[in-house]
Amino acid sequence: MNRLKQLAKELVWMQDELEKESLPEWERENVKKQADDIRMKVVSEGHSVDLFVQYMKEYKNVSVADYKDWINS
Repeated sequence: MNRLKQLAKELVWMQDELEKESLPEWERENVKKQADDIRMKVVSEGHSVDLFVQYMKEYKNVSVADYKDWINS
């Protein structure tokens, strides 16, 4: 599994959660912290931020059928 793609997928999930208006404030703060932790992992593990952003964009367009191939490439 591609580590950077996994992190990109997780951050997309976090961003989707933050867009929910019904998300309680305490949970919103927790999700923000998790998103920040993911960003720090990208940097601390020496990954390319540009590639990370590209993977986030790709993930949003990957079909369920193509997900396995995408995450493993």
